[in-house]
This record gives sequence, C-alpha cells and structure tokens, in this order.
Amino acid sequence: MNNEERIELFYKAGMKNPWCSGKAAKDNGDSIVEEDRLNRKSLVVLHSLEELIDFFKKWHSSYTLGHGVILKDICFIQQIPGGDEWLCLSMDEGKKEAKPFESWTFEKWVKDGSIGKLMTSLVITPHEERLKWNYRKVDEKKLFRCPRCQGYSCDYPALSRGDNRTDICSNCGSEEALQCMMFSREDFLKLFRSWKG
Repeated sequence: MNNEERIELFYKAGMKNPWCSGKAAKDNGDSIVEEDRLNRKSLVVLHSLEELIDFFKKWHSSYTLGHGVILKDICFIQQIPGGDEWLCLSMDEGKKEAKPFESWTFEKWVKDGSIGKLMTSLVITPHEERLKWNYRKVDEKKLFRCPRCQGYSCDYPALSRGDNRTDICSNCGSEEALQCMMFSREDFLKLFRSWKG
C-alpha cells in the first residue's frame, strides 16, 4: 500500500468521527472550514518509530484539530484544537479498512518519560489485538515487556512452559502451548533455551 492510499484510508475513517470531521463544531453552531478540520493535507506519513516518538515528545499538545500522523498501519488524529486528545486508528491492510480503537491523551506519558515505550507497544501490536486496547487499563498497570518476543503487552502475562517461572505475553504463551503439542519436551526446551539464554 502506498502513502496516498494509506492517507485516503485513514482520512475516510477519521471523517466518521464528529470532532475530526468538524460535525461536532457545526452542531455547536461554530463556523468551520475544511482547512480547520481533518483533511487529506493534514495527515502526514512518518517513516520510523523514532519519528513518531519524537513527534509526541515535542508536539503532543500543539497541533490543531484534524492534524494527524501515520506510521505503517496506525494513525493518530488530533480531535481538539491545540489540545491533546488523539483519535487512534488501526488499519487492517488485508481488508483495506481502518477502525478507531481508542481516544488517547498522551501528556502523562510524555511527562513521565514512557511515551517511547507506549508508542513502541502500539506500533508492534497486531491490528486485531490493538482493537482491544483500553488506555485506562494501560494506565492502571504498567506495560509488560515479554522477554521472549521483546514486545509490549497490557494483558496479564502467561507463565512460560519452559521453566514454569518466567512471565511471557499471552501470544507467546499460546505459541508455546502449540509448540508443546508439536515437539518433544527435549526439542521444546531447546527452543526455550534459545531465547531464555
């Protein structure tokens, strides 16, 4: 998928949101023109996780209504002028559709220095899992880093079948369960030692 297609997909999904589209402002009796709300020109495609993290560190609360950033299959669109309330969209590239999964305020994450950890976890989380995210859940318990896949998760960890002591993410827990059925105990333990060290 090229950048223009990506922008178009996220633009259409964002326009369904009454704040990003300007509908909420119009319903309030406010005058709003296309340049003052989400439009195709207000979406910028970024090229790296570092750019995304840097963007939120510097500008999380300085952008206007409808300004958005895209990295691969994830998009964040500002929902209020000069504020910090971002519509979060996730794209299923196979189905060529984008869906909102959260409305998020990032100031807390910027101030406590964990914005990089949060953005990394959002970017590496698969689309279907991302749709289940809830920022209140993430705020209440810190993100867990899986030692097996090095990914972040906000789910409760699973116990590795390799030593019955090491916490791993639920996806890795499922994968280990399948490996236990497919391989001998000895072969499974070789796999376990390859990441555990």
